[in-house]
Amino acid sequence: MRNTWIRGMALAALLCTVATHASAQAYPNRAMRMIVPFAAGGGMDTVARIIGQRLSASLGQPVVVENKPGAGGTIGADQVAKASPDGYTLGMIATGHTISPSVYKSLPYDTMRDLAPVSPVVSLTNLLVVSNDFPANSVNELIGYARANPGKVTFASGGIGTAQHLYQELFATMAGVLTVHVPYKGGAPALTDVASGRVDMMLATIVETRQHVQTGRMKALAAGGKHRFAAFPELPTISEAGVPGFDGNTWFGLVAPAGTPAAIVDRLNSEVRRILAIPEVKDQLSALGAQPFVASADEFRTFLHDQIKTWDAVVKRTGLTPQ
Repeated sequence: MRNTWIRGMALAALLCTVATHASAQAYPNRAMRMIVPFAAGGGMDTVARIIGQRLSASLGQPVVVENKPGAGGTIGADQVAKASPDGYTLGMIATGHTISPSVYKSLPYDTMRDLAPVSPVVSLTNLLVVSNDFPANSVNELIGYARANPGKVTFASGGIGTAQHLYQELFATMAGVLTVHVPYKGGAPALTDVASGRVDMMLATIVETRQHVQTGRMKALAAGGKHRFAAFPELPTISEAGVPGFDGNTWFGLVAPAGTPAAIVDRLNSEVRRILAIPEVKDQLSALGAQPFVASADEFRTFLHDQIKTWDAVVKRTGLTPQ
């Protein structure tokens, strides 16, 4: 009887494996959705639509981008975490996803436990921009004005706990200035208010800021990363321009609900890597100031874990109180 039970369990395990493999082979057989946790028109939304269109073509099913903004991206992430783990719901995340555990007292999901890392997508250059009527034309002038007017300079972000928010807080801490945070439900509405002069400044991706700068709707003072951006070679980095050691670029990636079959995660990772290698896609991303960010699902998981630890240290350094 014991041998019969063992053979039965082995057969059940084999059938389960075969069923999972068959399901992955048949995947996908209906429309998929990609949740973007910020407003339409921002940098993440733009990149998501480029990747979504290519995924749709390669998988043979529609990939519908759904914008679910609010609470620094946590509302959209929560929807992904609570979706069925069948591979038909994906979520785009950004740097702020690994900041949220340190800036929110509680989240409706566990950042690492409830979401399955699928693939990183891009890394992006950030620009420090100010409204045209702001009385500063360089980083040093901005710092001087902020020091002379403590608490008067405002900065916009796509929400509390986003990379835009924390990079700006880090900038203020390293520069020794006091600024006031004005959060929005995404980068696009935040930049609209910077362009109109309602808010003074913002540190946002080149995807979001480039057109505003090139059309003269706002001024760019510096690039946020370690290196100057090729499209604006005259712009110094923030580190060069007055805040030595500052480094603030952004990344985007894809996740799925925890429990999504490994075969489906691996296939999606493979598809994203293939898409990022297409010359036309690379050109599209480069024009936006974005570079392909390629890694396996396991490597992406390790990256996210390390980012959470890094940002926890930054939050403690800036003295922010969890919301």
